[in-house]
Amino acid sequence: MDRSSNGPTHEALAGEGVNSWLAGWLSPAPTTNQGTAAVGFQRWFHFKEAFSPSFVEGVIKRQPNAPTNILDPFSGSGTTALTSQFFGIIPTAIEVNPFLADLTEAKLSVLDAARLLHAKRSLIRRARALRGPDLLGNYFLPPTFIEPGVKERWIFNHAVAEQVLSYRAAIDELEDPSVQRLARVALGSVLIPASNAVVNGKGRRYRKGWQQRAIPDVDTLFEDAFSKIIEDAPLTARKKITEYKLLRGDSREQIGHVDAGVDLALFSPPYPNSFDYTDVYNVELWMLGYLDSSQGNRSLREQTLRSHVQIRRDLTFNLNSQTLADVYQQLSAKRGELWDGRIPEMIGAYFADLIGIVSEIGTRLSEAGRIELVVGDSQYLGVHLPVPKILEELAPAHGLQVIAQHKVRSMRSSAQQGGTLNLPESLVTICRN
Repeated sequence: MDRSSNGPTHEALAGEGVNSWLAGWLSPAPTTNQGTAAVGFQRWFHFKEAFSPSFVEGVIKRQPNAPTNILDPFSGSGTTALTSQFFGIIPTAIEVNPFLADLTEAKLSVLDAARLLHAKRSLIRRARALRGPDLLGNYFLPPTFIEPGVKERWIFNHAVAEQVLSYRAAIDELEDPSVQRLARVALGSVLIPASNAVVNGKGRRYRKGWQQRAIPDVDTLFEDAFSKIIEDAPLTARKKITEYKLLRGDSREQIGHVDAGVDLALFSPPYPNSFDYTDVYNVELWMLGYLDSSQGNRSLREQTLRSHVQIRRDLTFNLNSQTLADVYQQLSAKRGELWDGRIPEMIGAYFADLIGIVSEIGTRLSEAGRIELVVGDSQYLGVHLPVPKILEELAPAHGLQVIAQHKVRSMRSSAQQGGTLNLPESLVTICRN
């Protein structure tokens, strides 16, 4: 069925709202957040894995039928859902990381600049009033987080941690959950800049010369971060719609709560590179109070795709792809050389999870609906893992077919694999048979 005569046209989806938000901006690397430091909403928090708004815009405009709704089961920082609102397309977002879910919802909400300005001033005053020598004792944090740390290493100097936690305490006192969310986003955005660490590659590392680094002022950082949110508040009035649906939790479970009739599913799942995103963002999760125990940390990790081996869990899967079977056989033969012997099973389990989600989306597609997902190849000990090809082989058993795929950029392999730009990242288009 051709919905273009009954639903919105692509011309109707375009508008001044998107233009005023992006102001002609184009990303230098569309499937990343490069160049977004001055882009409204995107500048609130540095989310390395984010799509650019221009990439989402391009995918929407390339659809043969203009969508009325969009699903993103791996919302991350919410770019797909936010861009959808500017186009007047109703978004449904799913996110397992509670901080990133708050970041998504903060962007999707209606913002009142005057109200937020009052909240910012009140929070700064209250945070300063709450500071004291006993404040740090009120919170359970990993021993490596606060000076003196472990083995003379720590992420936050004592004075910085006291400032950060005073803001956490002041935010916890707020009665309005929407203001709380925005304030946590502002505080979350300053944590790494205020810390002795940087996020790079697959995790954190200590800054060069961090022991001699001047102690940053959290008050100034927080005020600047919250001010950016306030400055962007008028942009919310330029969205074509403010409606959205946000599901918090494991995508493998939450996908069952998505309504039928999905016109476009646009997302990028974790890649099978053993990159544990819970660990990458655990500074925000712990310091902002989303995690308060090792059990909670493990529980959150267990709700993520089986794309890493940082915890032990069931890695059961079926070899329903010849290419996947070949990769599994090659890696199993090199198991003793791998940095973790469970990697062959992890790869199989990853595809079991991914095709399970894709299959569930397929059952909810509208007649002309499409799935557009960005996936990245991986490589272990010279064994190449071609993700689009494996998806192409898995899809038919679920009533789906890969109808197009094209490379969007080259990614750098790990240092152990040479560190060259030899791994393709691809946009794969799937529809029902």
